[in-house]
Amino acid sequence: MYKTDNIQIITRRQTADRLGCSLSSVDRKTRAGTLPPMIKVPGGSVGFVKQEIDLLLKAAIQGKSDAALITLIQNICEFRKSFDLEFVA
Repeated sequence: MYKTDNIQIITRRQTADRLGCSLSSVDRKTRAGTLPPMIKVPGGSVGFVKQEIDLLLKAAIQGKSDAALITLIQNICEFRKSFDLEFVA
């Protein structure tokens, strides 16, 4: 779906700017399932995966329906589960 070796986390504000909408619209879209859920990062911060937001923008540019976008988000959530994480002790 996207490369996981250079994941970038962006804030709600950066996401809103990228989508051209307000912070409340980002929150509403997240609750409605038309944006992927935010992730927690070390230190207690939360944010969106930039690559996932970019995928959604590309799908919107292609004219995908809301139902197709929701399916894409479901696929993104499944993809997150498949990450092959290696931890260094």
